[in-house]
Amino acid sequence: MARRRFLSRDTVARKLGVAPSTVTRWAKLGMIPAVVTVGGHHRYYATDLDKLAMELSAGRAPAESPTGQGGRFTFEEAPRRRRRAVRPPPSGRRPTADASADMVEIRWHGRGGQGVVTASQVLAEAALLEERYFQAFPEFGPERTGAPIRAFTRLSSLPIDLHCPISTPNIVVVLDPTLLETVNVFEGLRDGGTAILNTSAMPQDVKATVQTDLHWKIVTINATRIAMEAFKRNVPNTPILGALLRAAPVVSVESCLRLLRERLGARLAPQIVEANIVAFQRGYAEATVG
Repeated sequence: MARRRFLSRDTVARKLGVAPSTVTRWAKLGMIPAVVTVGGHHRYYATDLDKLAMELSAGRAPAESPTGQGGRFTFEEAPRRRRRAVRPPPSGRRPTADASADMVEIRWHGRGGQGVVTASQVLAEAALLEERYFQAFPEFGPERTGAPIRAFTRLSSLPIDLHCPISTPNIVVVLDPTLLETVNVFEGLRDGGTAILNTSAMPQDVKATVQTDLHWKIVTINATRIAMEAFKRNVPNTPILGALLRAAPVVSVESCLRLLRERLGARLAPQIVEANIVAFQRGYAEATVG
């Protein structure tokens, strides 16, 4: 029988000998990439499970041991060992205490139904294809269509030890233009940071309305118009992703397109997937950088 491509959380938990909640926590830490299927269920790649199993089995150092005492970790002992297993760094590299110089932090603003969380996760999983560490998580709140929501993405070539919302991002992404009038989306944006805005205004017009002494790169894209023309829905996440990579190539376009095809292809018709690819490419080409 052919091996299934995706595994459920309970199946992963049984195979690793841990609680289902531990699988969820590892997924939030970026140790197991999760795919959201129709209905909002999380599924996991069988190949990622095999990789995690090998990494955990090889863990010897105290920082890499679930018990914090070193020694080899075996799945037979897992039910008795409930402390968190830390993902070993690639190529035998030890975790560093401060990865801030390498890390990119992105804060997303949008409304429910606009694909904010999906965009943050696609970008993060694209970094995984490039063998980098990532975090991607939403801010918990009312999950209803039209409600303001935030999501966060961290990317780094080193292990990420932070587990908190992003208050001082390198990049701010705004998917809904009405939030520019009701929310301080620029709050905490670092000097030299980048703001990607879904708006028909030009970057210089936006700068004229922002009172700051900091030097920011403002990027505007009419992502709503592109989305409506591409697939007749106000879901501007794919064109805004294209604009983001135009202004700040934190991952390659090729990796992002591959993730878009895989993630959207699991739940959408092929013509809708291709419409999203076109929207992404238009967002990349039509973004205005100021």
